[in-house]
Amino acid sequence: MFWISKSDETVEVKITSEEYDWFVVNVNSTGYYRVNYDMRNWQLLANQLKSNPSVIAVLNRAQILDDCYSLAKSLMIPYAFVFSLTEYVRKIENQFSPWQAFLNALQHLFNMLQLTPSYTYFQSYVRRLIQKQYQRINFELDDSFNTFQESLHNQAIVSWACSSNHGDCIRKSQKYFQKWMEDDSSGSKMSSVPVNFRKPMYCSIIENGGKTEWDFLWKKYVDSDTPTETKTLIQGLACSKDLIILNKLLELALNPDSEIRQQDGVLVLKEVAINPLGKDLVFNLLQTNWTRVQNYLSNVDIVVGVIGDQYNTVEQLHQLLRFKAKYGSDFGPSQRSVYQTIEKVKSNIQWMSINYKSISNLLKEYVNYGSR
Repeated sequence: MFWISKSDETVEVKITSEEYDWFVVNVNSTGYYRVNYDMRNWQLLANQLKSNPSVIAVLNRAQILDDCYSLAKSLMIPYAFVFSLTEYVRKIENQFSPWQAFLNALQHLFNMLQLTPSYTYFQSYVRRLIQKQYQRINFELDDSFNTFQESLHNQAIVSWACSSNHGDCIRKSQKYFQKWMEDDSSGSKMSSVPVNFRKPMYCSIIENGGKTEWDFLWKKYVDSDTPTETKTLIQGLACSKDLIILNKLLELALNPDSEIRQQDGVLVLKEVAINPLGKDLVFNLLQTNWTRVQNYLSNVDIVVGVIGDQYNTVEQLHQLLRFKAKYGSDFGPSQRSVYQTIEKVKSNIQWMSINYKSISNLLKEYVNYGSR
């Protein structure tokens, strides 16, 4: 064991090991820092994870996965190595923390790829990745029988399943929603969708459904008086692929006489911005109605940040720069967020130029290999 003091800029420690011995720094992730190894030790750790991961502590397995992806984003280790860990996660890992780390890392790939030709490969990759975990979920079991971490894990798996167009997730969403509509017509107002899976399943229904489903969920929002359920309903409504409906939602969010409560307005903008088809609609709204938006809603900087998470082209950067030039003196509390968003988009553009082609090829190889 060795300590790093506040005055130390760097610490060099010689670690000797046998040819096939791996080692882990930051045991049980007690320190808040990332760890990078030489590729020899990374490969030895990967081999251990693939053969018997229980030898490495659960928190360190999560740290290894999280560090790997973050270091790959910084070009310090190759993405091919990160993808090589997929089979260990898919086949062997059952603990919440490592899965959470891996799925959180995938969110960046989702943001970067969602409007590219490689997105279908990414969806196939995710479906194969989570299939074993998905099959373990008992949708009919009362959630009180699960631990808190089991509930969070199941929610994450179902969320990724529905968002990657997993056939069974879509069918279950339709089944539960149809029963809810039938029960509602008979006088029962309770949602038939399992409470822990309502967010992804509402989204799946609205994304794959039509006006009937959207109108039904909209009525449920108007009648809702529970903050948690209200938020989930808005998240579902914002998943529509209909641009007319999305524009309608945005206008209602800024209308003090509409059914959308003022305190829900910024959530509507945020959720529509998360929708790949809605983020440009939201940014156009900000560009043409900034003063109106800022005067009516609070915490608009959250919406700007969500847009920046997904923007990754030069044209999108130019739009942000024009937005800054036009309203720079009127940003107020949002100024820092806008400036940070511009820097984030620059970083996203660089990431795409360096990594997109290789990531696309890795996804194709993984999907094609898995289909054999």
